[in-house]
Amino acid sequence: MGALEQEVFRVAERLLKDFPNEAAPLLLMANVHAVFGNTTEAKEYCRRSLERDPRRAEAYNSLGVVALLEGSFETAADMWRKALQINPRIAGVHEPLARALLNLGKTDEAVEVLQEGIKTSPESSDSHFLLGQAYLQLKAYEKAKQAYEKAIEIRHDYTLAYYGLATVCARLGERDRAKEYGKKFRELKRTDVDVLREERRDPGNDLDAVRRQVVRTFIEAGGMYRAAGFLWSAEKLWLRAAVLDQANVSCRLKLAALYQQTRREQDTIRVYQQLAKIDPQEAKYPMYLGMMLARMEKLDAAEQAFEQVVQLAPERSWGHQGLAQVYLRSDDKLAEAKTHAQTAVRLEPVASNYYILSRACEKTGDAAGALAALERTVELEPGNRKYRQEYELLKPSN
Repeated sequence: MGALEQEVFRVAERLLKDFPNEAAPLLLMANVHAVFGNTTEAKEYCRRSLERDPRRAEAYNSLGVVALLEGSFETAADMWRKALQINPRIAGVHEPLARALLNLGKTDEAVEVLQEGIKTSPESSDSHFLLGQAYLQLKAYEKAKQAYEKAIEIRHDYTLAYYGLATVCARLGERDRAKEYGKKFRELKRTDVDVLREERRDPGNDLDAVRRQVVRTFIEAGGMYRAAGFLWSAEKLWLRAAVLDQANVSCRLKLAALYQQTRREQDTIRVYQQLAKIDPQEAKYPMYLGMMLARMEKLDAAEQAFEQVVQLAPERSWGHQGLAQVYLRSDDKLAEAKTHAQTAVRLEPVASNYYILSRACEKTGDAAGALAALERTVELEPGNRKYRQEYELLKPSN
């Protein structure tokens, strides 16, 4: 047993001791066993979890995964059907169930399952691809074409979807398009082969797959401790997950929420800085970072963060709102504060943006503009006592 395997089993065993009467730790242990191919143990822990909570859809999902590991599509499909009966919106079940059904030749049922899954996760390229495969089997070529096109719209380098499109276009007599898609498929396939060759050369790939599963286990275990109020244990597990996966967003978001709740501002800032480096195109991370920095009166750093938000999300008001607030707080660049507040209102005419505009107008000597903006604020949120009180103070008496 490797060091990582020993570590994750210790965490799972600790959970069983700390929460002896709950179903969730039993299911987590089942999933750990499944990761390492211990299907007999995995099924036993799932059974025990269901004894504690017979309506636990996730346990049937895990049993489906185990059945698939054992090569039984029929049993896997039965387990996933039960999971969906309990919770029709459970994540991660529609696609594997559809794959099992397609392997069993139950194409019509696969179509129904995928259509329901797409309602829950419309941006799943795999679901649209599988729907295309199902329609292709049913010889519904136009529907198959639409499904494949949607898969490629979501994921432009979806190799097999291009092959599917080449096939259905040929069946529909669209020869030029079939050639075009076939050419694209061959180009992507060569790239896929090169990547696969490199992966096979890398002995760390199997370890990476195990590490990802271990990270998910640590995140889930941390959530159980967090829900029970054991914040230190939750933090420890999420920090370990962050070490094991330097690009993991989920554990860092949980850490940021924990640090904010416990008013650990520097730790919160550190985590949002990490998130901004992991996903430099996501505007929410510098936005949250700017809010924290402004709260700590680090206004120059907050200004830089909000300027980044403006660049990343020019269609949203977040960055302009933040910059206006920073300038108002520092009593500096008041004209720019008003300009940013006006832009925020234009982009998103909500009460909070009108309120900031009213403050900017007031500080720049525009009394009429301040009153008009505050009046609109009250109209948009008539139940907000703060807005109404300020409006009553500002409006002229008769």
